[in-house]
Amino acid sequence: MKNLSLIIGSLIFLLNIVLYLILSIYPAFNFWLNSGIIAVSMLMLYLVSAIALKDAFKVSFSCLFPVFSIIEIVCGFCASDTFRDNPFVIAILLLVIFQVVMLVIASFMSNNI
Repeated sequence: MKNLSLIIGSLIFLLNIVLYLILSIYPAFNFWLNSGIIAVSMLMLYLVSAIALKDAFKVSFSCLFPVFSIIEIVCGFCASDTFRDNPFVIAILLLVIFQVVMLVIASFMSNNI
């Protein structure tokens, strides 16, 4: 699973680069934002596979985190060109923080159960 998430993440990252190069309506800010989202998503899925979690947590996070990633990428495409007063960037940050909190709680609970 570790290798599969890295391979799929790398392919999505390459798709992001190709879209940036061929689409003139894809601004650099959104490209870098989505590149960061893809990198964080790959890291989160890798951590789900690498951390000693119970199987139920691994399965549920392996299904939930890609859904969150798709939502974050859509928000990244819709975001305006600045960080300031940008509700899409705030939504992305809240989703990432939510994922990290869920992973920390699941890790804590897996070690104590």
